[in-house]
Amino acid sequence: MKKLLFSLVVLMLFTGCGTKKEETKKQGIIGSWTTKYELSVIGEVSESYVFKEKGKCVRILNAGSDIVDECTYEIKDNEIRIIWDNKIDKESFSKYVEITDNKILIGEHTFEREEK
Repeated sequence: MKKLLFSLVVLMLFTGCGTKKEETKKQGIIGSWTTKYELSVIGEVSESYVFKEKGKCVRILNAGSDIVDECTYEIKDNEIRIIWDNKIDKESFSKYVEITDNKILIGEHTFEREEK
C-alpha cells in the first residue's frame, strides 16, 4: 500500500512539472515585442507582437499604416503556434527560441521586449 501511494505521489509530481514548465514559458512571453526590418518595395517596416494572458495575442505591422491582426497562440517545447482570428491559415514557428528575457526569435526576425 505504501509503495502504491509513493508511486502515485511521484507520478503527480512529474506530471505537474511539465505543466508548470509550459506555463512558465507562457508567462515569460507575455508583453510587447518589436522588431524592424527592410521589405524591398516598402522600405523599413516595424512589426510588433503583444502576447497576453490566456493565449491571446495581437500582431501590428506598420508599413506606412498599421495592419492589426488578432490571434491566439500556443507554446509547446521551443515552438510557438500562432492562429489568426481572421485568416484560414495558421503559422507555426518552430524556430521560436527564448534568447534572453528581452529578446526572442520568431520566424526569421529577432524581437525585443518593449520597456513599460
